[in-house]
Amino acid sequence: MNIATLPISAKNLIAGSSANVISQLRFDVTAANAEVAGIVFRFAGSSIATDFESGGFKLFGNSVNNFNTATQIGAGIDYGNVNDNEVNFDFVQSIDRDESVFFWLTTDIAVDAAISSFNALLPVESDFGVGDAHK
Repeated sequence: MNIATLPISAKNLIAGSSANVISQLRFDVTAANAEVAGIVFRFAGSSIATDFESGGFKLFGNSVNNFNTATQIGAGIDYGNVNDNEVNFDFVQSIDRDESVFFWLTTDIAVDAAISSFNALLPVESDFGVGDAHK
């Protein structure tokens, strides 16, 4: 499996805004069917949990690179739902051999947010749960 980050348009996160795409990933499966069993997104900056709406981090997926037709995966989760400066999505997504799946992370910013800096970090191998779908 190959995992790549894809570029997104840079923009300011504005208080009261929603559905801000802050990260995009592409999973390409080549050797055998596989399962994605969760993704952790880590962040840097000075943001705190109250800068984001409750359940304001959402994960979307699609078999094509089109956010507008993507489907939300599970419920929205809170900032720092496991550890500070990260959100952890626990799910299982099967991907067939020679197929790709795209994922987008979005966030909803609180009306009274005082964000001075917030960056989604590039993921590392330990941020993903990946398994063989035929175990």
